[in-house]
Amino acid sequence: MHCPNTGTRIYLWAGLFFSATLGCTHSETILSRDAVPTTAKITKVEDLPKRDPKPSTSVAFGNLRLQAAIDGSVQGPDREASLEQARKSYNQALKTDPKCMEAYRGLAQVEQNCGNYKGALAWYNKGLAIDAKQSPVWYEMGICQARHGDWPAAQESLSKACDLEADNRLYVKTLAFCLAKNGRYDDCVACFKRIMDEGQAHYNLARLLHHENQDDLSRRHLQIALQINPKLAQAQNFLAQVDGRSSGSNSTAVAAAPAPNVSIDIDDLTTDLPQSPGSAN
Repeated sequence: MHCPNTGTRIYLWAGLFFSATLGCTHSETILSRDAVPTTAKITKVEDLPKRDPKPSTSVAFGNLRLQAAIDGSVQGPDREASLEQARKSYNQALKTDPKCMEAYRGLAQVEQNCGNYKGALAWYNKGLAIDAKQSPVWYEMGICQARHGDWPAAQESLSKACDLEADNRLYVKTLAFCLAKNGRYDDCVACFKRIMDEGQAHYNLARLLHHENQDDLSRRHLQIALQINPKLAQAQNFLAQVDGRSSGSNSTAVAAAPAPNVSIDIDDLTTDLPQSPGSAN
């Protein structure tokens, strides 16, 4: 018995087999309107819920806007707008990740640059309430407190930063300065000795005391520095400067050693103070 559709079936199965054997290099499904159920809900792309950016992305954008406000790239109303954009970006990061420390630090710096000291401290403390082992947060809070003349609080914050990161030279130098500002000169020398030799430590304290117009104490520590290391040229030159003597051929060296610029920005001190890497503990 002849089946009129046999030939058609053979060609159909052969075509399917041939396609499966070669593999499909391009496929496209076209649905007719009749193929879509009447109850189906079609959602446009723009109607889909928007995904929040990653915290790192929000922080990166916030940092850019904050830096522009700090370095003077934007001025006046544009600076205020840049700080507000930074604030929104950091808050967005916290919305996505409430434990994002970079966002807490960023918000604190925004408040500092807006002249809101208490607001800055509040953000630092919020971050530390989540993780009290964040040494950068303790350090930055200490710097903030020092800039506003709260030296006891700055010393406490910087001490905690150093406890968490004892080998950080930047933290140690800044803590030593705070100890000197609080009149704890022996502790200041001991702190400096963690990263430099004893003669250099006394020399650095002498420079800080000279900056504070305490030349008698400055001279005393310069003399101690030279007793420990008679060849410490920096101390010799600076002692001549404090005494008001001419240092002869070394006058250029004395003039080339400016006083720590702590009255402008405490951060300048940390790069200005000399040290002896070879004799660091």
